[in-house]
Amino acid sequence: MEWGFGGDVPAHTKGTTVPIRVRAIDARGQRVTSFSGTVDVSSSGSLSQGSGTTAAFSNGELTSHNIRFSQGGTFNLVVRATGSTESGRSNNFTVYSSPNTAPSTPTDTNTATNSIAEGSAAGSTVEITVAATDNENDTLFYTLTDSAGGRFAINSSSGVVTVANGALLNFESATSHSITVSASDGTAASTASFTIAVTNVAPSAPSDSNVVTNTVAEGAANGTVVGITASSTDISGGTVSYSLTDSAAGRFAINSSSGVVTVANGTLLNFEAATSHSITASASDGTAASTASFTIAVTNVAPSAPSDSNAATNTVVEGAANGTVVGITASSTDISGGTVSYSLTDSA
Repeated sequence: MEWGFGGDVPAHTKGTTVPIRVRAIDARGQRVTSFSGTVDVSSSGSLSQGSGTTAAFSNGELTSHNIRFSQGGTFNLVVRATGSTESGRSNNFTVYSSPNTAPSTPTDTNTATNSIAEGSAAGSTVEITVAATDNENDTLFYTLTDSAGGRFAINSSSGVVTVANGALLNFESATSHSITVSASDGTAASTASFTIAVTNVAPSAPSDSNVVTNTVAEGAANGTVVGITASSTDISGGTVSYSLTDSAAGRFAINSSSGVVTVANGTLLNFEAATSHSITASASDGTAASTASFTIAVTNVAPSAPSDSNAATNTVVEGAANGTVVGITASSTDISGGTVSYSLTDSA
């Protein structure tokens, strides 16, 4: 036997009509659909409606039978198959002598700030624990009449509010959400609304999605790629933009959308002065950012091939004295302006 809407028969006020549902079940708890007889209803309290023999069951169930008490107290109901010893008993429930009052307005007993990070896992607490009191000392249960579109849930007994669907928590879309909590004694209810702030989560720390070695030749032209493509994701799928918080003193630049790092000023890349440089890339969602550093190797570039800067004919007389010039002046330049030294790898 149970309440007509399922579950235990709830507390109610005397004179109130309450529907109950009765099923014929076997020892295993299975409904006996073949039962189609009647039962006799009685109670430990005074029933002004619903006592005595009921209508016949259909497929082992009496879907609706109304009862009403004429006195207050704590009672239960007993049903007995007409003409048989088979019986069943309901839960104990309270019948009030005077009208039931609703529980007090729910309040938040958790003193922490009501907030949750975007994208939080289901079950994460939001620092709200709802509590209410009841004048009749009935057991209270809590529900959300507004769950912010399915984003939040509440424990019906403890009143603790948690995340139901973290994928719907996006700081870039909404920085807060409102919920409405109901505290009910089974008959009457009170409600209160609470606001939950959504905090931003910075994008993931940038990583290099380009698998080639991070390197560039000294004196490389502006716009030359260096083998680094910064990559980061936002927990809610928002757009991430990139910048360099350390560009190695203006030597490098980054594409804000693609994360590709390139040379910004190749004249500052001098192998003889520094064989590598460090940069720091930032990934931002517009509010919060994460950073990571990368090292770029500078490779050496050989001086230009020697040329003869002496316009005279390259010639010498036979038997000329040592030190006699032959009309050749080898000339070469280093791409970064470094000192060039000369030697003969073939001296004839």
